[in-house]
Amino acid sequence: MEAEEKGQEVAMPMLSLPGLVQEKVNTCPLYKAQMREALKRSGNELTLVFYCDEANAGNILAPKHPRKANVTYVAFLEQEILFVDSLWLTLCVILANEAHQCKHGYCSVIRKQLGCIREETKHGFPLQIDEEYSFVVLKQVLLLGDHDGLRSLTHEKCRATVLLFAAI
Repeated sequence: MEAEEKGQEVAMPMLSLPGLVQEKVNTCPLYKAQMREALKRSGNELTLVFYCDEANAGNILAPKHPRKANVTYVAFLEQEILFVDSLWLTLCVILANEAHQCKHGYCSVIRKQLGCIREETKHGFPLQIDEEYSFVVLKQVLLLGDHDGLRSLTHEKCRATVLLFAAI
């Protein structure tokens, strides 16, 4: 991603959403059952819940801010059990210092993540559950965040926020 300083790039490691979902289905029986039921109830059209949060490594009482990270989790609204944290998938982790080096700040990180998801899934994606194959379509994306997360998306760089919501 483009950094504030011209000629600089900021790396943003991000997992593939279809690959991540398939791997979770293959390794977690509860997730597999939840996805099977969600796909059956929704006719293979799912709503992606996109949640952004911050995490501090180490002692929360004495945080070291260079280790602060922005974490993106995803789940599907049609899953019946959203309150179990192990059913949320970690899509991306980026150090907060690196995210804020990007041109337009953290908004551009979220915009890039949403753009990658759209590019990967704009025509749907295949999912194998046991011997059944399904073609999953994302019908919409819901942005979810706590006060600080939403403020970081909307407060720092208003122009980037407009660009973010134009991308959705």
